[in-house]
Amino acid sequence: MEEQQIFWYATRSAALVCWIFAMLSVLVGLLLSSRLLGRRPTVPWLTDIHRALSWLANAFLLVHMLSLLADPFVKFGMPDLLVPGLASVPGLTRTSIGLGVVAAWLMAIVQLSSLLKGRIPQRTWHTIHLLSFGVVILGGLHAVQTGSEIDNPIVLAIGTFTIAVVALALVGRIVRLRQHAAAPVSDRPQRLNTNSSASPNQPETAWHPPADRF
Repeated sequence: MEEQQIFWYATRSAALVCWIFAMLSVLVGLLLSSRLLGRRPTVPWLTDIHRALSWLANAFLLVHMLSLLADPFVKFGMPDLLVPGLASVPGLTRTSIGLGVVAAWLMAIVQLSSLLKGRIPQRTWHTIHLLSFGVVILGGLHAVQTGSEIDNPIVLAIGTFTIAVVALALVGRIVRLRQHAAAPVSDRPQRLNTNSSASPNQPETAWHPPADRF
């Protein structure tokens, strides 16, 4: 096998695996936040799977980018991987390639926010985490427009199935949010007010922060 083919296969396979892991990570995050698997506290190992899938997606994204740099055919430089719309490949539009660059940036931002979760406000972290949906959408558009394997029946079936499950989980999450908003305030879970002094005869109830969620 020629050297050029090795890098080309590495680029294609790493991109597909990255996309699938990113979708699965979003799916598990939705399952955790929507309580479709039961009320909190959530299953600890499921939270670990969510984090592991996210790290794996980023790892294969790195492999995808490094193989593009090493591929003598596309002749990508570091600016081509970092600036949307800069890279040019025969037969592909700059926009289709740029979608992948934007998706990569969004994935990096989401991962960085997870690493800094304890140092940034919860609402800010949650807002940044919603960019994961942009990763899946833009990554999917990038795969459809630039991927040479998108016509493969197996790849098409896996992608379609995963997107459908993510969409269903997202609907479940939205329904849960609406139910929570419509519920009486007395029925909603309350956090412990750490600023008020507890009664001597009333035991304190510790509040535990929720697990990673969308």
